[in-house]
Amino acid sequence: MCGIAGWIDFDRDLTQYGSTVRTMVATMANRGPDAENVWTDRHVALAFRRLAVIDLPGGDQPMLARENGDTRAVLSTTARSTTSVPCAPS
Repeated sequence: MCGIAGWIDFDRDLTQYGSTVRTMVATMANRGPDAENVWTDRHVALAFRRLAVIDLPGGDQPMLARENGDTRAVLSTTARSTTSVPCAPS
C-alpha cells in the first residue's frame, strides 16, 4: 500500500510551503513506512509514501518526466501486470 497527496494553487508559490507538504505526507505514514518523497514547483506540490514490495532500488516516486529541463509529468505507478495496454485519449 502506498499513498500520494497533491496540492494545486495558482495564487501561491507552493515552494514556500514545504513544511505543510511534509505534514501532508506524514499523515500517510501508515500507508508507506519505507520511503517518502516531496516534489514542489511554483503552483504544484506532490507528496508520496511508499511501501517497498517490488522494484526496491528503482521504485522512488513521484517519478519525473522532463523535457528540455522542464517538468512535463509527475507519475505514480502501480505494477499490476506485465501486459501493456494502450490508453485511449479521453
